Order: sequence, then structure tokens, then C-alpha cells
Amino acid sequence: MSDQFTTLEGLDASIEKARSGAVALATKVKELRAKIRDRLISSGTDKQARELRSQLAELSADQAFSEEHLAALHERRAAIAAEAEAARAKAERRAKADAFKALIAKRNVAAVAAEKAAAELGQAARDMSAATTEIRLSAATVGLKPNVVDQDEIRYGVEESLYQAGCSWLFADKPRFRFDAQGKLMTSIEGRMSRSGADILAMLPRED
Repeated sequence: MSDQFTTLEGLDASIEKARSGAVALATKVKELRAKIRDRLISSGTDKQARELRSQLAELSADQAFSEEHLAALHERRAAIAAEAEAARAKAERRAKADAFKALIAKRNVAAVAAEKAAAELGQAARDMSAATTEIRLSAATVGLKPNVVDQDEIRYGVEESLYQAGCSWLFADKPRFRFDAQGKLMTSIEGRMSRSGADILAMLPRED
């Protein structure tokens, strides 16, 4: 079947052509009826009036067929339009489903990254804790007291780093702040350890 009857564009063209033909036939029928009426009035039921009547019957049949043809084209167009709409709706549903599946996949990727980051954070925290213990045990060897470092600093720093990284929902209250000697806010784990290390080094006895 050609595009003339399988696409909306083709059917629209066919419908317009059929409509024009139907209008032309209707005009001819109207004109012929007027001729028949005039002939009957002027000459009665003579031969020419009968011939005109026969022509009218043929035109009327053509007109009826034309109207059926136009109705069939409209019916076909409605069916094609319904199929097109169903296909469009199906494609839209599929696109939405694909987009939704992509969101699930995106979240899964983020979960893998979070799992890796959590493992790395846990290992780093354990390393910091072990180093802090070693510092406390070794403090006396450089003339310092064991309490020169505090294990809680690790927890406070990790909490604040998580808070600043967008994980505030993990905490009922905002983590504790710490300020350095100049009153500068220093709360992240990196800042806390850096400042703490600098403070400890500053306490070491100076060599002459």
C-alpha cells in the first residue's frame, strides 16, 4: 500500500482531493436539479427532461459513492492517527522507563563510590588513631606529656569533614568547632591534624 493511504500526510492529501471531488459533484447535482425543474416547468416531462433525470440519477450515484469514499478515507485516517499516537505513547513510556533505569544505575554507581570512600575513610581513621597512640607513647622521649594529643580530635575532625562534605543529615547536632590560636575556625580532619601537629612540634625543646 502506497504512502497515500498509510501516512497521515498522504491521507490528508487524498481526503482533500476527495473532498474537492465531492464538492464538485454536489455542485453538478444542484445545477442539474435546477435544470430539470426549469425544464419541467417549461416543457413538462419531455424527452430532454427524462434524459436530464437519468443524468441526475447517475450523478447522485457518483455523489453517494464519493461520500462513501470520503468517509472511508476519514476512517482510515483516524485509524492511522490512533496507531501513531499509540506508538508515540509507547515510545514516551519507554523513554521514561529508560531514564528511570538510568537513575537507578547512577545511584548504584554512587553507592559503590560511597562504599569505597567509607572504606578508605575507615582505614585512614584507624591509621590516624594508631599514629596518635604511638605519639602518646613516644611523647616522653622528647620531653612531652602523653596527653599532648587527644584521640577525640580524630572523631571530631571526621565528623566535621563529613558535615562539610554534605552529610549533615548524619548528625542530630552540628559537630564541635575548634579554633586555632589566632581564633581561626579549624574543624575539618585535615585542619585539625595539621594544626595539632604544628602545635606539638612547637612544644618540642629547642636545641642549642
